[in-house]
Amino acid sequence: MYSFPKDVDLSLLNGSTLEMICFNINQISLHFEKRASVIVESSLRYTQPGKTAQMLSPPVRQADIMQLIGRRIEHAASTATNSLLLSFGDAGQIECVASPDGYESYHLSFDGKTITV
Repeated sequence: MYSFPKDVDLSLLNGSTLEMICFNINQISLHFEKRASVIVESSLRYTQPGKTAQMLSPPVRQADIMQLIGRRIEHAASTATNSLLLSFGDAGQIECVASPDGYESYHLSFDGKTITV
């Protein structure tokens, strides 16, 4: 596993609209405006206010996360455990979970660079 770089300004993601969510056998892809994307290869946690968090790992067969399409990121942050948090306000939150096993967990691309964790 790679560590999340400390010098990355995630505020550049704030205000980005989630335009597309794609699922394949090995990945969950989140595509935002401004040519930003997150490709998840491990798992993500989708939390909606008042509901139990939903853990998603590829391959995904069904998911409530589709409700976030068209919503904007209100706050983006990394955690001490190298996870990526994307808050969509009252619509919920996505946490891209970093694998503790040393495997690549997700790829974040924005502002002309790609970060692999």
